[in-house]
Amino acid sequence: MRYIKNKKGSSSILVVVTFTMLVIFSLLVMISSYSDYKLAQKNSENTEAYYKLSGQANEFWYDIESIISNNSSKNPEEIIKELYKYDSSVFVEINDNSLVISRTFFNNKNKELYIELLYNKNNKEIQLLALKEIPKEFEYEDIDFEDVEVINQ
Repeated sequence: MRYIKNKKGSSSILVVVTFTMLVIFSLLVMISSYSDYKLAQKNSENTEAYYKLSGQANEFWYDIESIISNNSSKNPEEIIKELYKYDSSVFVEINDNSLVISRTFFNNKNKELYIELLYNKNNKEIQLLALKEIPKEFEYEDIDFEDVEVINQ
């Protein structure tokens, strides 16, 4: 067997391969960091949109409490008129001893937040029944299926 007597180029090849690997790994780290940054930005935007809607819902809750406390001596029909004067998009359901007041808040990012309050006429207390984000409806794109041939044996 014959060996190479001149080994001058082997260290150069090793250095070139090492630097190539370092460049490749650094590019992979940069791409991964950038995609993590984009995901964090999207998460931040969604969180900000949720808390803005939540703030609107809390303000609505406070305003409803003040309207009801100012009109608590009146009958329920007058309270409902005051609620509709305050906000025409409010939905009021009348039960035996209570009123269920609900509203949905929207923003420009197609997010929806639903709030539902219960006003008990007997103890004149308002309770939060629901505060939830409504999932966005979407449809999958049409999936084209190919005809599959079944072979009988």
